[in-house]
Amino acid sequence: MRTQVFVSTAALKVAAGSLGTGLAGALAPLGPRLLVAGASIALAAAVAASVSARRRVDRQDGWDVDKP
Repeated sequence: MRTQVFVSTAALKVAAGSLGTGLAGALAPLGPRLLVAGASIALAAAVAASVSARRRVDRQDGWDVDKP
């Protein structure tokens, strides 16, 4: 069962990467500004997810970041 889950997850990862590459190629004629905007949104989402994960770990340890 684990092997099946691993292979399915790997296939989804490859499919998502291919879809993103195809979309970037289709949008390339529209100019670099659109691609830079998309990359900026992806970077902002990654930073937000990282900050959120750190705060969740800190709160699980009993230490609240928001308290002085």
